[in-house]
Amino acid sequence: MTQVSLVDSGRLSALLREALGWNDEISSITVSAQNGSILAYSFRHNTPSVKAMRTRSTTVATAYAIAGQDSLVFEAQRTGALTVISSVADQILLAVTGPEPQGVDPYEKTVHEADSTVDGDTTDEEDPKIARLRTELETVNQELASIIREELSEMKWPEDI
Repeated sequence: MTQVSLVDSGRLSALLREALGWNDEISSITVSAQNGSILAYSFRHNTPSVKAMRTRSTTVATAYAIAGQDSLVFEAQRTGALTVISSVADQILLAVTGPEPQGVDPYEKTVHEADSTVDGDTTDEEDPKIARLRTELETVNQELASIIREELSEMKWPEDI
């Protein structure tokens, strides 16, 4: 039988809102299932439409699935925004995204325009600003992932309710 658990999305969203304050470079944090379902989110500025969030969540889940790594850096080609993605539980992903370049609204892109690359052998070291941002996003991702893993370990199972 498949296990079913209940996630307190309100508590998780509050945790994500709090984590936005850890670093001014973070523009958004999302927790989603590997199938692209959005479990919790927090955006520093305007919250995008549900459709835009679902598209983004599905893109992140697909990139993570293709990469086959425990953690990866995802860079949107059109916007240049970096996202650090990691698994926080079985089938649950955490995505911490940095700022979008000025004058670009990533939520106005269509699925076909939102081309992206998964970090592999890139030259981030050539740009100290990008390398610093990447390090900051990875640090926040690791710290938050640890906290979320602890929160998820305390989830209620249906028989506990």
